[in-house]
Amino acid sequence: ILMFPPNAQGRVNLTSADAARLKPEGLLNDSLIEFYLKLWLQDLKERAPDLAEQVHIFSPFFYKLLNKKEYGFRCVRRWTSKCDLFAKKYVVVPINESMHWYLAVIYEPEHVLLPPPTHPIPEDLSPMKGGPGEPASGGTRLSAIPDRTTYIFLMDSLGKNHTYTAGVLKRYLMAEATDKKGVNPTSQVQTKSLNVSVPTQPNLCDCGLYVLHFVDEFVCN
Repeated sequence: ILMFPPNAQGRVNLTSADAARLKPEGLLNDSLIEFYLKLWLQDLKERAPDLAEQVHIFSPFFYKLLNKKEYGFRCVRRWTSKCDLFAKKYVVVPINESMHWYLAVIYEPEHVLLPPPTHPIPEDLSPMKGGPGEPASGGTRLSAIPDRTTYIFLMDSLGKNHTYTAGVLKRYLMAEATDKKGVNPTSQVQTKSLNVSVPTQPNLCDCGLYVLHFVDEFVCN
């Protein structure tokens, strides 16, 4: 019933079944998440083109393929053939596991290409806790983030900890640096994963909506 961007490569087609998921208590699927993020980025290009140029959004299918043990990086190696990922400031990775959406944002991946920083890096945060609609405890503020370090921010409206996911994305960045830049980043302190204090959902169906909101808030504010 709808496609975006129209007549363009990588367009997303929405069906009536997809639209039915927009009703109360509906669960957003891959198509709806990808459709909105493409529409959001297009709107950002019109409102703030310089900021939009710093953003790269992966399809919800990206992490699914990357996390396949038998293929891994080989599955997604060509996904950035026309994009220099290390020139972006924000790399958005929507993730669905066990019918639950959460978000990873890779912040300033360029630092993976540099020698390891000499400043101390905060420890990984413990699992987040918080009531419905309230920020989960245990997060950190962006103002406290030191320079020259690539961060993988994890945002989950159920307050879950995703250490494994952070490891998968960290290994991806290292493989991407080797493949696209000829750099072999072996230091364990060039990337850091952090749980962000985010509002928690009051039900079991709104996780997709929270992910879309997190993207806009993180990048624009």
